[in-house]
Amino acid sequence: MISRADIFARYSWLAPGDEPETVIIGDDLDSALSAVLFLHFHPNARLVGLYHGYEKVVFSPSQSWTQVCNSVWLDLDIYHPDCRSLGHHILRLSARDHLPGFATSCNVNDLAGKSFANFAEKYPLGTIHFLMWLYGVETPESDDVECLIWLADSSYINGQSKYWRRTAGGLQQRNG
Repeated sequence: MISRADIFARYSWLAPGDEPETVIIGDDLDSALSAVLFLHFHPNARLVGLYHGYEKVVFSPSQSWTQVCNSVWLDLDIYHPDCRSLGHHILRLSARDHLPGFATSCNVNDLAGKSFANFAEKYPLGTIHFLMWLYGVETPESDDVECLIWLADSSYINGQSKYWRRTAGGLQQRNG
């Protein structure tokens, strides 16, 4: 099992700190929530762009493309050797695949050694859930916040399909 310390050692840009960073996020709830948490632990970081529709990057005109590439890309798997990204999609056909464009990227499925060839299921939660674990943040005591967090990347639905089954009487916990 990988520890927080191992992750911070391997991906120092994820460790809380004052180092100025620029951040690019995706265009969904998980990305927005992840950005809020990341920016809280990186108080000098600035949100400078949005990756829209997996096709377009909208970024501040004050940033050059090189600066954008050198940003931290949250809730995205970006295949570029200059990008630091945090994502959770299956990246490799087999664990032996060498993908140099992901050398500086942290991927939750990669951390677990999952590839297309050896996974029964992918990481079922969102980036926000991983960051909450990584930074030791508990779910705030608010129904509204809890609902938002569980809506990220359909985590509530994924949890229902994995851990609960529908019956005529409602939901019932799965065994095993």
